[in-house]
Amino acid sequence: GELCEGDGECGTVDSLNNCGNGYDVYRKRSAESIQVSAPGTCSAPLELSTLSSPFSSTTSGMPALSPAVPNSGNCGSSDTTNSKVFVVTLQPGQAITLRQTSNTYDSVHMLRYGGECPGTNTVRCVDDPDDAEVSWQNTLSQPQRVFYMQSGYSSSSQGDFVLEWNIITTTSPSPPSAASPPPLLTSSPPGGVPEYYPSGVQLNVPESTITAGGWTICY
Repeated sequence: GELCEGDGECGTVDSLNNCGNGYDVYRKRSAESIQVSAPGTCSAPLELSTLSSPFSSTTSGMPALSPAVPNSGNCGSSDTTNSKVFVVTLQPGQAITLRQTSNTYDSVHMLRYGGECPGTNTVRCVDDPDDAEVSWQNTLSQPQRVFYMQSGYSSSSQGDFVLEWNIITTTSPSPPSAASPPPLLTSSPPGGVPEYYPSGVQLNVPESTITAGGWTICY
């Protein structure tokens, strides 16, 4: 069998092998010392890039945001209530819009970006109306992680919701192309082959004249 000691090291103990097959010895750990990252928490946010819009979800049974986010504007107790967290990485020039199409409780939603969850910058925090749209465009030079947090107005506010979103990629307009040089002027004598003036200013060249037979091109 294997004996797991207090420092976490394990090894085979032959002295316990009095039944021929040995014993497995385990060390009990308290539930508080075991941390599991539940999907939809700040430590394991749901990736919007792997989901389809609209997406049905719930905040019921979810923990509060950790680390907590200070309230921003009229956002109720969104930093202490059951919350579901989503994340997406926007490339420079990309923009995202999100909104709830429906829910079953008094919700609060927040959009933040930059750094680790829950984000270092607040875009918007909304209490009412619940279906208010939030959006942000990455005008920075580097990709940015964007966090959407679905919470509740109070500690008893939790329930189901449907989230929809749209990611738009914008491109900068192409710079205007350089102006083409002016074309060479042409002459078309009747029945003849066109002749051409050189482009640009010509020095010491007598002016061209028009005769009865058409153009006379002078060089």
